[in-house]
Amino acid sequence: MRKVEVQKITKKDLIDMLSNELESVSKKEISQFLSVFSDTVKEMLLSGKEVSITGLGTFKLKHKPKKEMVVGFTGNKVEVPERYTIKFQPSASLKKQLVVE
Repeated sequence: MRKVEVQKITKKDLIDMLSNELESVSKKEISQFLSVFSDTVKEMLLSGKEVSITGLGTFKLKHKPKKEMVVGFTGNKVEVPERYTIKFQPSASLKKQLVVE
């Protein structure tokens, strides 16, 4: 397996990459699609639904109850409020591609 150099890809970079692959689709249309897609994923997550994309993975909300933490250098206790985070679980096929041998 090849080594992968980790890079940050912005929405603009993604639009450029997709427009190179989909020559008949304009950058404006790709941008609109990505906006609608991300808004839809957000809405689904916020309504408590999991979003599964075959070959990529599953996005879901994870509940984190409130907890008390101790700040190491001061020893003060701080309460961290209850919250939700987003968890991404890669698909089995993506996991296989991530294995470094």
